[in-house]
Amino acid sequence: MAVRTAFRIVVPSFLFALTLPAAARPPSSASSRLATIADPVMQVAMDRHRTPGLMLAVVDNGRLVLQKGYGVRSLPSGTVPGADTVFAIGSISKAITAVGTMLLVQDGKLKLNDPAAKYLSGLPESWRRITVRQFMTHTSGIPRIVGAPTFATALKRAAVMPLKFKPGSDQDYNNFNFAVVGKIVEAISGQPYLDFMQQRVFAPLQMGSTGVGVDSIDRATGYVAGAGGLHSAAPDFTAGDYGVPAGGLESSAADLLKLEAALREGRILQPDATCQMWTPAVPPGTHYAWNFTPGWQRRVSNGTLVIAKNGAVTGFTSMIQMVPSRGEAVILLWNLKHRGNDFWSASAQLLHRAFGIPLPVPGDGGGE
Repeated sequence: MAVRTAFRIVVPSFLFALTLPAAARPPSSASSRLATIADPVMQVAMDRHRTPGLMLAVVDNGRLVLQKGYGVRSLPSGTVPGADTVFAIGSISKAITAVGTMLLVQDGKLKLNDPAAKYLSGLPESWRRITVRQFMTHTSGIPRIVGAPTFATALKRAAVMPLKFKPGSDQDYNNFNFAVVGKIVEAISGQPYLDFMQQRVFAPLQMGSTGVGVDSIDRATGYVAGAGGLHSAAPDFTAGDYGVPAGGLESSAADLLKLEAALREGRILQPDATCQMWTPAVPPGTHYAWNFTPGWQRRVSNGTLVIAKNGAVTGFTSMIQMVPSRGEAVILLWNLKHRGNDFWSASAQLLHRAFGIPLPVPGDGGGE
């Protein structure tokens, strides 16, 4: 209950900030020294697992104040990653899918507390009362389903599998939750997922490097650790893959900056829809360092709300952390998937050293 109360305290200032001019606060004095702060933090994090390349973008008071590439986008030697370099973004796809889903809420075509079965046919009987919000916050209790060639095959397997827990009573991060969300988007919109997202999110925000199989010569090569060192590896997603809404999108730092700005400025979602998207579900007994909201994660420390999402897919890892009420954000994209190479700590350190955002502490609530 304490976590929810903290969120209510923060929300009014956040909603108010959406209506203020961009110059409401003077630029932070940290802007001029960000590169000096960022370089050692990024280098230590990259050296830990020999990350080949990384792209960093930092926003302060709604202004892009640092945009810098480190290492190379491809081994053994190559170009430094840039703002338009395309990376696979893994589960940041869930956050972007949530934005599209909230547009349907905003349109009056979807209610998060309705059973998903109201919008999507063919769900297993035991899933019929699970709400859209429960799927979006990983409180659905559905079993893990991997390797199914089609969505229909996955549902057929699920029909004979028990729920892990009563919906809403616990939390379990499960990619298939967002396969369901993607199919709900398709059912309501009458369009394939990527067509809907292109029409309602990517095109309006001019996110030309976001999608699946993005046509670009400026691409990072993904790597995984194996015998003898790092080996190139690519995610295996196609445009019609039911897993795309959960983890199959590609994007660039430039495009994610456009999304961050649109959310902060209220140009894509109205304040009520954004508030719903960033309201956490915290079942009793959950122990995540970051609480899950529809598509995102969040923590509140000393009254400061931080919104985040990370992603990991074969060859790539990614991170976005935002402080909406202060117009601050850190975006990181890098071309290595390796256990422990997640940059949660590096992102938090950068926000702390540059802007004084408190580091996560036990009791904040959150942490995959």
